[in-house]
Amino acid sequence: MIFRDQNGGRVAERMTRGTLHGVPFSAIYDPSGERLVDSAGPLGNVGFPSGFEGKKQLREMLLKSRTKLTDSEIDSLVESIESPTRDAGDR
Repeated sequence: MIFRDQNGGRVAERMTRGTLHGVPFSAIYDPSGERLVDSAGPLGNVGFPSGFEGKKQLREMLLKSRTKLTDSEIDSLVESIESPTRDAGDR
């Protein structure tokens, strides 16, 4: 068996602190390696930050971790994410 990422388990353990989450799971760290915030919101892991709760968690992540981003820049980033649309085949 070929393993493409032999350290994936350790990285996932560090990012999630051993809690099971879906993917994608995101965490933002400061330069010293301290975790500032992650994608686990009040309703669980937001995964891809679409929809109301996902965008709300992304905004919170950016606010908690920003060093130079302005409120206006964060608004622009969050608003640029489109909510997923249903494929015609899903109906």
